[in-house]
Amino acid sequence: MRLVNSLRDVLRYLAVRITDEQQIIANLVTADSEQWLGQTLLQLARTMDNKDPRSIRIELKMSHEQLSKMIGTTRPRISVFLQKFRNLGTD
Repeated sequence: MRLVNSLRDVLRYLAVRITDEQQIIANLVTADSEQWLGQTLLQLARTMDNKDPRSIRIELKMSHEQLSKMIGTTRPRISVFLQKFRNLGTD
C-alpha cells in the first residue's frame, strides 16, 4: 500500500511539473516580455510561498540584470516594466 501511495505522489508531482513546463513553453511562444516578466514573478512568488495578508512577496533578492537574463530582454526594459507594475498597485 505504501508503494502505491508513493507512486501516486510521484505521478502527481510529475503531472504538476509537466503542466508547469507546458505553461512556460506556451508563454515563451505567445507572451511579450512584460507579460513574461509578470508571469515569472508570480511563479516565483507561488514557488516561494511567502504570503502576506496584503500581497504576495518575493523575499529573494534579484537584480534587474538577473531578471533580464531570465526573461530574455534588456535590463532597462525590466526597470520600465517593474515601474509599470508598481504604478498599477498604487492606483
